[in-house]
Amino acid sequence: VLPDVETVSKEKNEPTLEYSNTFKLNSGFLKEALKNADTLEKGLGVTLSSSDKKKLVAECGNDDKGREIIEVEGLVEAFDVKFGEPFRKVTSVLDGELKVSLKTDYPAKLEYSDSEMELKFIVASLER
Repeated sequence: VLPDVETVSKEKNEPTLEYSNTFKLNSGFLKEALKNADTLEKGLGVTLSSSDKKKLVAECGNDDKGREIIEVEGLVEAFDVKFGEPFRKVTSVLDGELKVSLKTDYPAKLEYSDSEMELKFIVASLER
């Protein structure tokens, strides 16, 4: 359900966040990691990390069944961030290419757009 345009404030209430890593990612990558986690245990968090500036690792659970790895461009520094249920919910409703911005101990920003809409989600990370 979309909000009533007349009742939405015209002011942008988006927080000012600065990110060192911004990259494009197909939502299917995250959905696959979460699907694998669902076979392990419901409600697991997802950890996004990178240590070599080329590979993004999404981990759900404690073994390789919940691990997906993909090469992405745009990684500037290493990061290791864990997210909970809100991240899972946002990921489940997005299909297609996402613009992801994140860094360690910081909320992630996920952006999606198509010919009809533009969506931005700010998702808080969990404490490690």
